[in-house]
Formats: sequence, C-alpha cells, structure tokens
Amino acid sequence: TANAGGKGYEVDIELPSGVYAGDVVDKRPKLSSGIRRHESCVWPSPDPERHAGCLRLYVADRPLSKSGAVPWPLLRSGLTDVFERQPIGVDERGEVVMMTLMWGSGAIGAVPRVGKSYAMRVLNAIYALDPSVEIHFYDWKGGGDHDEVELVAHTFISGADEPDFKAAMADLDHLIE
Repeated sequence: TANAGGKGYEVDIELPSGVYAGDVVDKRPKLSSGIRRHESCVWPSPDPERHAGCLRLYVADRPLSKSGAVPWPLLRSGLTDVFERQPIGVDERGEVVMMTLMWGSGAIGAVPRVGKSYAMRVLNAIYALDPSVEIHFYDWKGGGDHDEVELVAHTFISGADEPDFKAAMADLDHLIE
C-alpha cells in the first residue's frame, strides 16, 4: 500500500487464478460496499503493464463530490494551441487530464445529467482560444446549452428542423470545397 500523493491510497493486487481485473471493475459498487467506502472513492482498474489478473485499486480519502473544484489551467493563459496537449478535465485523483485535440476524434454520449454539455463547453473554450481554429458548430438538440459558441463560431446552427439540416449540409459542402 502506498500513499498516492496525499489524496488516497493505491495498491496493486494479484487476483486469484481465473479472476480478471475487468470482473472487479464491473462490480465496483459491491467492492465499495465490501471495503466500506463511498463508491466515488473506489477506483479499480486493470494494470495495462501486467497480466489480466492484476488489479490496480485506488481508494480516495474522500468522495469526489467533497473534493472541491480543481482550477482550470487555461484560466491563467489567454491562448491555446490544438496541436499541443490541452487540459480537458481531471481524473479520480484530481490530476489534470491532457489531450491533443488536433488529429484526434471522439464522441460524447451518456445518460442525461452527467456532463455532456459541460464537456462540450470545455472543448469549445479550447477551440475558441486558438486563433487558427474555425468553429463550425451544429447543435441538433437546440435549447440553448451552447449558445455562447455562436459568439466565436464561423458557423452556428441550433435546432433539428429541415432548414437547420439544409444549412448544415450547405456548410459541410462549403468545407469540402
């Protein structure tokens, strides 16, 4: 057992033969109950450097909801560069997660109320702070979650009516040209 930077503890566990780390990850609620810790304190994961029966378990000192916000590094700087690694969030340890956005791709999807719009706001802020980026934003949901992007976007379409789709197709045709 080792202290993981003063925020919790991490341990590597050799599981019994035939038990896979993924099995434990899938049963995280039962694991948190078994060790009597809040579920948002318990973070099992496979160890990518070792075999399938090796579990890495991080147990935080307190639940994520009680950890407080981590200051966003981009608050200290006025420009970004999508060719360089950018801060997109924090992990369960409160450590900044970095990602190079240029040449990458991704999808954001989840059940309602878990942060999809927030994640898009972070990405849009990074893109908006890079003067070399053109933002072409299509919000099929509408509803105003991303209206602030309109202030910096080259194209902003919000809604799912036929005129919205036609405008998006025209914009995509323009981009292809």
